[in-house]
Parts: sequence; C-alpha cells; structure tokens
Amino acid sequence: MHDARTPPDEAPGARLPEERLAAALEALAARDRVIAERNRRLLALEDAAERLTAATARADELSAELHVLRLARRAELAERDARIAELETALVAARRAVAVPAAPDDLKRIKGIGPGIEALLHDIGITTFRQIADLSADDRRRVGGLLGLFEDRIERDGWVAQAQDLAQRSQHLPEA
Repeated sequence: MHDARTPPDEAPGARLPEERLAAALEALAARDRVIAERNRRLLALEDAAERLTAATARADELSAELHVLRLARRAELAERDARIAELETALVAARRAVAVPAAPDDLKRIKGIGPGIEALLHDIGITTFRQIADLSADDRRRVGGLLGLFEDRIERDGWVAQAQDLAQRSQHLPEA
C-alpha cells in the first residue's frame, strides 16, 4: 500500500526532495538568524569598545590636565611658602638687630613716616632713630618689603640720613 503522495520507489518515511529542500532552507534560515544575532551582539560590543576607548582617552586627558594643575598649584604654594619664609626671616632678623629702648622716638619726625608706617615699624621692633640709621642695605630691603606698597619709601625719602641726623641731635640734647 502506497500513499498517493508517496512515490512507489521510495520507502515509507523517506522525505521528498521538496521536504528536504524546505528543511534545508529552514536550517539555513535558523543559521542566518543565529548569525544575525551574533552580528548584532558583535556590533553592540564594538560600539561599547569604541565608547570605552573614547572614555579612557578622555580620562587620560583629564588625568594629564589634573597633573599639570597639581604641579602648577604646588609651584604656587612653594613660591608662597618661600615668600612667607623670607618675610619671617626678615622679621626675626630685624627683631634681633634691634634692642628696644625704654622710650621710643617719634618716628613720624622722619619725612615719609606717618602714623600707619610708624605703627608697622613698631610692630617689627623698630622704635628709634638709631635703629633706622643703622639699617644695612639688606635690612632696608627687608623692611621695605614688609611695608608693601611703601617699600621704596626708605630710599626715596632718605630715612637713613634723616634718622642719623635726628639720632645725633637727640644724643646732644640734655636729658630732662
């Protein structure tokens, strides 16, 4: 007994060429779907890799920029620390160089010294004409640096010569 659909020369259960072709096409379609899914994953991974590479490059740029900024900040801090140390050294040297007398002189008698500068000079231990008269060139530069905007006053107004004159006059005055 043969089925009308089955050719007489084929055994029962054997597939027709059309069925084999359809099965092969279905297998190819399934393989194409798998390949398409793998290609989609590959594209997604490649995209993620590109984004990761770009992010890594940007992170490297930012890291380099941060390093440069840190170096600049360290240099600024080192300069500031050096200036502070210089001013502290000048202050210590100025205080050591002077012996504070019992009664300070009226430093405002020197042209260029007003109440504000006199107070600043007193703060660093300079209270007499003799101390100003005895300032060395280095001392004048250090003290001038402490005066800020008025740093050139010592030389410009001739404080040392004025102080020498006033100190000499005060030595010749009889004590009251």
